[in-house]
Amino acid sequence: MILEELGLIGNCQLSALVHRTGELVWCCLPRFDSEPIFAKLLDEKDGGSFLVGPADGEPGQQSYLENTNILETRFDTPTGSDPEKRKLSTSNSTHGGENYRSKIKRIG
Repeated sequence: MILEELGLIGNCQLSALVHRTGELVWCCLPRFDSEPIFAKLLDEKDGGSFLVGPADGEPGQQSYLENTNILETRFDTPTGSDPEKRKLSTSNSTHGGENYRSKIKRIG
């Protein structure tokens, strides 16, 4: 896995790395300094990940929507094109991290 194949989503409280295949390969919740819940970036076999993408596993093209932190991964398949848009947000957060509720949202 190389850096050029990863996109960053985040909101100044937490972040995640998304591979061009649509796979979430690194994410610590509920804060940056928490233990990772997805760590395939460091351990391909046992690190864990979450995949949203085409069944054939072909990578898409990633870009950010203009002037936003919304990452779009566009998958072109024989049956059509599907843009997957993601952002990270928190709701009901409390300073200190004890009451964070985090969401990775699919937009559109």
